[in-house]
Amino acid sequence: MNFRTRVVVSYYNLCLVKAQLGEGQASLENCRRARSLAEEMVAADSKTTVLRGIQALAYYNSGLAHETLVSTTRAAAQQRLEHWREARSWYQRSLDVHLELRNRGAFTHPEYGSLEESSRRIAGCDEALAKLVGSGVATSGR
Repeated sequence: MNFRTRVVVSYYNLCLVKAQLGEGQASLENCRRARSLAEEMVAADSKTTVLRGIQALAYYNSGLAHETLVSTTRAAAQQRLEHWREARSWYQRSLDVHLELRNRGAFTHPEYGSLEESSRRIAGCDEALAKLVGSGVATSGR
């Protein structure tokens, strides 16, 4: 693992810790930094499976941070709805990367997540969103 990859991993570890502590802004800022660096690395070498795997993981962890913020903060219903929507969006992006890698026959290490896990998280978000929307929290769709 090279230095830049370690920095990405450090940022998303901070992202998740800050989310678990309920420090929303700090969590999301560290996720943004992890994603930004992962995207820079992929832009420089988009064919490297490891870098795409790291990007998928950065997207997945961004979703996880938003999902964690729903349960660790006393957010208003509208804020919870937005966190669920953001979580779903990031899980979808992670899934899209995994699908791209699978379609080109590339193997990714399980530490970078999987199609199945991203799909499960998307389904969980859809369920949570349906409950919130069904409870009258929001009148608009996803």
